[in-house]
Amino acid sequence: KRHREKRAAAGLQSQWSAPKALRQAVYERDGFACVYCGEKDQRLSLDHRVPEIRGGTHDISNRSEEHTSEL
Repeated sequence: KRHREKRAAAGLQSQWSAPKALRQAVYERDGFACVYCGEKDQRLSLDHRVPEIRGGTHDISNRSEEHTSEL
């Protein structure tokens, strides 16, 4: 709930899903591997490098894939 309140206060959507083309482009750029440990796994998640709440954008330069446990 706190996360939603912060996003609302910053004038951001409560939730955002990356388009399939953006997701695929990030996965290909990162070699279908976690950017932190390098492991190739099916449990990778697309995340912002700079959080949106801190001014990060949704474009490919600010996205990376990582294990959900490393988020």
